[in-house]
Amino acid sequence: MRYRQCIRRMRMEKSHRDPLLQIADMLNGAIYRYVREGDERFYRLIAIHTTLWRR
Repeated sequence: MRYRQCIRRMRMEKSHRDPLLQIADMLNGAIYRYVREGDERFYRLIAIHTTLWRR
């Protein structure tokens, strides 16, 4: 599937203006640190809600 078919419009926003963007930013940060750096400190808080592979 092509991404152009799925994503119609994207815009940049500052996360401090929107609480939902803050949550999404924190979740992505926790997942990124877990996958790239092996840091489970924050990922452990959300692990039961994800379907990421286990190391």
